[in-house]
Amino acid sequence: MKDPTESPEYGAVTPQDAYVNLLTRAGHFGDAGPPSLPGWRRIPTPDALRALTESPKDEIPNSVRISVLYDLAREGFPDRDSARDEYRRLAESVAGGRDVDPDQLLNDLREASSREAPFHTTASGQALDPHEVAFVGESVCTVQKVKVGDLTGTWIYSEFDTDAPFESVSEWVDPRNWPRLAPFMFKGMKVVGARRPLAIAEQGTDHWHGVFHEEVQLFDRISALLHCDHWTDGNRAGGMTFELAFSPDGQLDVDRGFIAVNNTALETGEPGCRVQALKIVGFTEDLWDDIAQYVCPIWTEFLRGAVRAGSSPPKPTEPSSPGAAPTEGPVPEDLIEAWTTFFGASARTYLDLFEDINARAVSGRYSASVWLADGSRFWSQLAKDWVQAWAYGLDKLPEVVRDDGGSAFVPPPPPRPSPGSPTSPPSRVPEGATAGLRGAGGGVPGHLDDLVLAVPGLGEGDQPVTTELVSIEARPATIAARDVSVAVVDLPDGTRGVRLRTSNNSAPPGLYVGALLRAAGGPTLVPVQLYVSGARER
Repeated sequence: MKDPTESPEYGAVTPQDAYVNLLTRAGHFGDAGPPSLPGWRRIPTPDALRALTESPKDEIPNSVRISVLYDLAREGFPDRDSARDEYRRLAESVAGGRDVDPDQLLNDLREASSREAPFHTTASGQALDPHEVAFVGESVCTVQKVKVGDLTGTWIYSEFDTDAPFESVSEWVDPRNWPRLAPFMFKGMKVVGARRPLAIAEQGTDHWHGVFHEEVQLFDRISALLHCDHWTDGNRAGGMTFELAFSPDGQLDVDRGFIAVNNTALETGEPGCRVQALKIVGFTEDLWDDIAQYVCPIWTEFLRGAVRAGSSPPKPTEPSSPGAAPTEGPVPEDLIEAWTTFFGASARTYLDLFEDINARAVSGRYSASVWLADGSRFWSQLAKDWVQAWAYGLDKLPEVVRDDGGSAFVPPPPPRPSPGSPTSPPSRVPEGATAGLRGAGGGVPGHLDDLVLAVPGLGEGDQPVTTELVSIEARPATIAARDVSVAVVDLPDGTRGVRLRTSNNSAPPGLYVGALLRAAGGPTLVPVQLYVSGARER
């Protein structure tokens, strides 16, 4: 490891010092400024830039340097008069002898950030390796506070498509490879108590589990013993889960999540994968739980390890596509939760009216479109009954009075976070759009573990079901097919898909795998990987 860069004013400046300081200059911590990070000190911008430039590439890769420069460019390159040379030298370190002009690189970063465009759309971005510019200028994180039992945690979820082949992406699913593929975040990942992970014979083609000693660098060095389970299904799909076994330094209460990779080449004929990744982390100190909301840049660097073999930048899945909002309107059960939350406990007097709708829906005696229409009429009537007593905006009153029962009258949206908040939705999400669903949008749905899948070839009259879902854990748990609800939805891109949810509240956390069938006993449509997190929204 190289000795830290020296600052004339502050002495040794580590790469981590430099990184946090530059994120602060870039407004990453919002209007409130940086949290009270233990040991954090404000270092002049020129010194921070110089320390980042002089750091070894295995500590501060090009992708981190580009991402930081993009964020700084969005703020107009803070202190650019006093740090002009240092900005250029950092850009030179990225070019590294390739056909990329440092001044043009800085100009392209400024131009792309000013219009909130991905950096890979610029000439400089296209001249660099795709994984170096992956997600620069694009949001690929959904961050939200959750509860895991009585503990507080932070939910960090990402989903994207990459043209990297399955053989390459599946290497990223193996935690033994993380220090090599994502050295910025992972400083160590070693099997504990055995020479290698222990094989599991029940399912899959590469199925094993083991306890790993993990060392990660977030805003501080963290040590954890994680129980990890790894599974692949030939060249079709792969996944892994991790669960905190012990926190040697006493910093963690919760550390769990999953990665799932599906080989889309089997459907499209073109190399590519759909990737999902979730981390739920909770700290013993409230301070670190607050800081955890800001780890998206570090988490994003971890995601880049999956796309190293891609020939073009990956595509984050937008919260409004493909499955976040069925074209017929909001699903009635989502409207139940929305209105109950808005009106409070008194709204529950209306829930008996919904029982008849729900009974007919689950019996299969009428279609999803009729179900949605009934739900819309139900909640429109509720809105009429309440409109005189609850005027949440006079501009909405005429809309309610004129309602003919055919529209889905939804309650006011919750207050929007400030633009600097880590939970702010991307600006490209249409106002009023429902939150995305895990598996088809990257957002946090009303039920955290809902999964929406695109299903090619799903027919108009099909009523698909799942097989029994089996966890990939060493001692597998199961979710019976009868405990998995399957609702057919029309996706915004014109295709059809399904929304999956389990009613099994006793299923232990983990990744459950199985298949979606066209009908009971029928042919397989798509594989299913449903993660049960054990978390709930705060």
